[in-house]
Amino acid sequence: MTTIEPDLENWIRHIEDGVREELINTCSDDASHDIGHLQRVSALSRQFAKAESGNELVVYAAGMLHDIVNLPKNHPEAYKSSLLASIRAKELLTKWNFPENLIANICHAVHAHSFSANIETETIEAKCLQDADRMEALGAFGLIRTFYVSGKLGTQLMDEKDPIGLSRKLDDKTFALDHFEQKLFTLQRTMKTKEGTKTARSLSLFLEEFRNGIVEDLLKGNRSSGRFVIADTYYLAGQKKLSLFHLEDPFAEKDRNVDPEQYGLDGLLGSCDGYIRLFKDQLRFELNGYALTK
Repeated sequence: MTTIEPDLENWIRHIEDGVREELINTCSDDASHDIGHLQRVSALSRQFAKAESGNELVVYAAGMLHDIVNLPKNHPEAYKSSLLASIRAKELLTKWNFPENLIANICHAVHAHSFSANIETETIEAKCLQDADRMEALGAFGLIRTFYVSGKLGTQLMDEKDPIGLSRKLDDKTFALDHFEQKLFTLQRTMKTKEGTKTARSLSLFLEEFRNGIVEDLLKGNRSSGRFVIADTYYLAGQKKLSLFHLEDPFAEKDRNVDPEQYGLDGLLGSCDGYIRLFKDQLRFELNGYALTK
């Protein structure tokens, strides 16, 4: 990449090109942290930065690079992912001749964004990135990413004898549903921007209603409910390493062929189930920027 002036729109194009090249070179196959995730987190980080008077170029670059190294959840050193990503981010930014005075802020934001890294966010840009990234662990995104990762790692959907851990220790490395209580329900308390805090509350409520509903379905023996169909569909998508959804046309509204063997969401598009319709409406709301982006 050639040296250019620190212009926001020019750098957006150059950083995205560089990140796409890096993902190809590293053969990344994690659909829950793909280019679409990076783009959405970067865009939302910019919205938060505007509201909080932060540096948009810093948060955009940090958003595009925050998962540039992302070890599998079951890797023994998965907790180091954000540290490794910050190191790689510095290498790439230096290679791209990025403005040197901004690199340290970007690398701090990348390192601090991770839940497991437990690093204090020292800048407004780091707070904006952390909030934006955690939004995709909540709501409809939280559902599909949790069950997708569970399928990819081969863990179980839930402990069917004790789904909410009333008489056992919660273990999200064994049961996907445990991840809701162990991590996802805690995220709304960690938000550090005004818009992030407000939106996280409603997304957490959506997750809580899903968790309670699927447990009720289990107790009633209703394994064909819309909630179970969503969980099973994305579990299978994780096993097959499909894309979560088509990035340009997720709901197949632009004359493309529906292909459930390539996109997880495509397996739900033809359903008339009431809960699945509600889920798709929620996902559409999230894909449209939570009514925050313009």
